[in-house]
Amino acid sequence: MKNKILAFFLTLASAGVFAQQAAGPHYVFSRYNSAFTPIEEATSLDAGQIWDDPTWTVPLGFTFYTANDTITTLYLGELGSTIYGIQDDSLTDVFLPYYSDIANADNDTLVSPVSYVIQGPPGSQIFIIEWLNVGFYQDWAANGSYTNTTSFQLWLYENSNIFEYHYGPSNVTDPTVVHMFGAPASAFVENLNQNSGFEWDGFYAVSGNSEAETITRSEEHTSELQSRQYLVCRLLLEKK
Repeated sequence: MKNKILAFFLTLASAGVFAQQAAGPHYVFSRYNSAFTPIEEATSLDAGQIWDDPTWTVPLGFTFYTANDTITTLYLGELGSTIYGIQDDSLTDVFLPYYSDIANADNDTLVSPVSYVIQGPPGSQIFIIEWLNVGFYQDWAANGSYTNTTSFQLWLYENSNIFEYHYGPSNVTDPTVVHMFGAPASAFVENLNQNSGFEWDGFYAVSGNSEAETITRSEEHTSELQSRQYLVCRLLLEKK
């Protein structure tokens, strides 16, 4: 599926602004502020190596439900910040906590570790994957340095159909340079067709300022976001 999600976003962006509807009744959105706590005793995905546009496969450790779908494996790829929830058919759910072209924020030394951990007892486990102090390819391309950095996490809760995007310390001083759409996209794509990359059941994007985020369901357009810190965006995926 390499490059398909990028083409998908570019197609949405080129389509212009279309009418949006409130998220469906089986998707409940909430937001709250919280301290950002880096994970400890985690499993490294980068294996201590400098990374850019990585591809990693991660066993979830339990079954996660999105509506009527089940996910047991995550695939990380597409600019380093796209997470595919692999289903048992030709469809996939796509988690986009911070869709931008991220990279290790140094060309010589690993300074942006990507790792994951599974916390809690069986039946109530939480899977957390973390991108810490990541830089942006556009920053390097434009300025020859990684001066803009950010940190974020994806949390998936066992037996609750809840996932969260956690945002930590951010030093994004020039968002129009480091973000492909002028601002980071934070979204969830339901049942993206793996074969075509252009068919999906729902596209849910978080939008608004840092004090009053909302979520909208759009058939044809993605909303842009402001940069945020110490915020948690939670989506409850109630079974249909």
